Amino acid sequence: MGIVKSPHLNTCIETTQETGREKVETQRTEQQAEQKRGNKMKNVYPVIFTQLHDERDTVLVEVPDLKILTEGYGMPDAIYMARDAIGLKGIDYEDDGRELPKPSRLNDIDSTKGTFAEDGEGYVSLVDIDFTEYRRRVDNKTIRRNVTIPNWLNQEAERAHLNVSRVLQEALMAKLGVSR
Repeated sequence: MGIVKSPHLNTCIETTQETGREKVETQRTEQQAEQKRGNKMKNVYPVIFTQLHDERDTVLVEVPDLKILTEGYGMPDAIYMARDAIGLKGIDYEDDGRELPKPSRLNDIDSTKGTFAEDGEGYVSLVDIDFTEYRRRVDNKTIRRNVTIPNWLNQEAERAHLNVSRVLQEALMAKLGVSR
């Protein structure tokens, strides 16, 4: 028996040699494996969208599970603003060491009880977020980190006009298998 990683399905498949056929014992995507380790990369939250029908096509946005209120101009912008606010809240929770609230079920959200219920008719929909990707996209602040390298290596890098910080970033991304 052995574990074979399928490059096409992005899954792990356990095979048996006795029959020569693949027997799927465990089929788990990499995302599910990450979630099992406690890294909830992707999630979907119910959101209440309330259209105002004004000249700016304002859509009021509420994410009840995260106590988020925002707005957008037109539905595409409102969805973008909802996703952005959820991502920012996720970064705050993670940085504070707190666990994000679990999303409510879509049917459990009543738009008539939302914050903007008196402003117009509300519609409940789901908005997805990949917290890892969101952090990678918006959290680009740089930090100062001292590293120790041999003097001869530092001199070689200077002669080659290498940006050691850039080389270190590229090496860390390659080692961790991540990209920007």
